[in-house]
Amino acid sequence: MVFVHGWVTIKIYEARNLRSADMDGLSDPYVTADLGKQRLVKTKTIKNSLFPKWDERVKFA
Repeated sequence: MVFVHGWVTIKIYEARNLRSADMDGLSDPYVTADLGKQRLVKTKTIKNSLFPKWDERVKFA
């Protein structure tokens, strides 16, 4: 059996040209990252944007 030790870094930068999901023509986007059934990441919600920028980095050991 082999065990690998280390970490994984997830970088979430931005999205472009999202579809409108709200009646005002904008969206309130966020990003999720899952591994199987486990939620690893949920970014903050960017209100009223079709071009959101998160610039978030999450590190897992």
